[in-house]
Amino acid sequence: MIVGDLGCGTGSLALALSNHVVAVHAVDGSAAMLLAARTRLADQPNVVLSEGSLEALPLADASLDVAVLMLVLHHVAEPSRVLREARAAAALTHPNTVTIFDVGEADGEAGTAVADGADLCGGNVLGGP
Repeated sequence: MIVGDLGCGTGSLALALSNHVVAVHAVDGSAAMLLAARTRLADQPNVVLSEGSLEALPLADASLDVAVLMLVLHHVAEPSRVLREARAAAALTHPNTVTIFDVGEADGEAGTAVADGADLCGGNVLGGP
């Protein structure tokens, strides 16, 4: 499986995925974040780091099996454009799959699970009551 870690930041997700997949293509728009990722991922030969805009990914269409965007959509000006790019890059066609974006917590703020634009948590805070 070839996974795209889109908005990879310092590479923590790419590192976690790298031992379970054939390859990880990690993309971020920040040279500083990629420098930190390059250090973290130096021993992971199956991780390819690329600097680029999430709104115009430096990846060919259908070059990924799965595209992951974790805690990144709130950093971009046009989230819908980023999602279109991610869908184009990922060749996720199995009928029993769900694409989930931005799940979890960052800096003490809860996120919601979003699949193809639908709020899976009904507006509830993840981990909440």
